Amino acid sequence: MTLSPNAPENDDCQFLDWGDHDAWFVFDAPTDGLLSLDFCESDFDTSVVVYRGQCDSLVRIACDDDSCNPEGPGYQSRIDDLPLSSGRYYIRVGGWQGASGIAQFQLDFAAAADECIDAVEIIAETWMPFDTDLMTASLEEAPDGECTFLDWEESNDAWFFYKVPHDMTISISLCNSQYDTSMIVYQGECDALFRVACDDDSCEPEGPGYQSKIEQLDVETGYVFVRIGGYEAAQGHGYLYLEEVTPCNADLNGDGVVNAEDMAQILVAWGACGDCDADLNGDGQVNAEDMAQILVAWGACG
Repeated sequence: MTLSPNAPENDDCQFLDWGDHDAWFVFDAPTDGLLSLDFCESDFDTSVVVYRGQCDSLVRIACDDDSCNPEGPGYQSRIDDLPLSSGRYYIRVGGWQGASGIAQFQLDFAAAADECIDAVEIIAETWMPFDTDLMTASLEEAPDGECTFLDWEESNDAWFFYKVPHDMTISISLCNSQYDTSMIVYQGECDALFRVACDDDSCEPEGPGYQSKIEQLDVETGYVFVRIGGYEAAQGHGYLYLEEVTPCNADLNGDGVVNAEDMAQILVAWGACGDCDADLNGDGQVNAEDMAQILVAWGACG
């Protein structure tokens, strides 16, 4: 090899003392996880840098010189358990003070989200990738209970979590996934989970995809865990999307639209009303104030 033109500066990796030879490799992380690189079997004094981004706009995220043998004799390089997000990374291999030779290395990638304790945090209103081909079946069993349609078996599964700052309503979708998904939603902590919802085929109940979604789920302050598996142990690549939903109390019949049918319910319940749905402002009376809320929310809702 030759030294790369316009290569990024070493900056805080000054110990590399980069020479005049380097080689480049590319790695596409399929999901969030941990990357390990082991150059300990190389036959010269190696140095290594890991970048993310594109070749014309690289950002260095890790570097190493002598972690295999910090006192000699080989002075080879190793990087352990480097956290990565899904995306493209570049691995640049060189040698201290111009050292060169045969660089043998092993790359290991451990996908995040394989167990509840390794769950990946959900970014709301963002399609988040996952790949259960990279996972194993969790130690935590997934009994069907009232979710008999799941047919979970020994399904490879992925875990995500969402921190709920206050009681709210959320919706979760796997509809852009590429295999027959199943989903369980829990609250609590990893060592004390309780199931609050589950779904198998709500995106397309008649096929072809049979993906899962849960809409208008009321959750409490704390942590929500989303566990994604596959029907009859199906596995593959998918995307998770979570959004916070503003409840639409004016949609009294729950059809997603505030219209004359909801207005009719106000009129039927007119007058004193103890804890009834039509009392939208909760003052114990169904009256003009509740009708005004219907008019303000008129149209598609929720």
